[in-house]
Amino acid sequence: MFRAALKSALAKKLKENQLNVVDAFSLDSHKTKAFSQALAGLGFDRKVLLVDHQENPNLWLAARNMSDVQLLPNLQVTPYHVLNARHVVFTKAAIEALQEVLAK
Repeated sequence: MFRAALKSALAKKLKENQLNVVDAFSLDSHKTKAFSQALAGLGFDRKVLLVDHQENPNLWLAARNMSDVQLLPNLQVTPYHVLNARHVVFTKAAIEALQEVLAK
């Protein structure tokens, strides 16, 4: 039931062009301003869900100060998180790991 709901939520975001995949989130520093500018440059304005597969301390530190950004590890994503966000951004590694889990 959970897997079907998550697949459905992801399909909805994909259909609405609100699901994006990036190679990786690599930040040189933990500054929120630089991270905010990077998100704005990608066209993400509000309620962004970032899903990362690996531990990225600079990303966690930069994202924690932004109220409209939620950062989760790939195995903690729920249908609620996906549907509640305006934009959903996965790293390539995170989407591949999630595909393996959803394929079972």
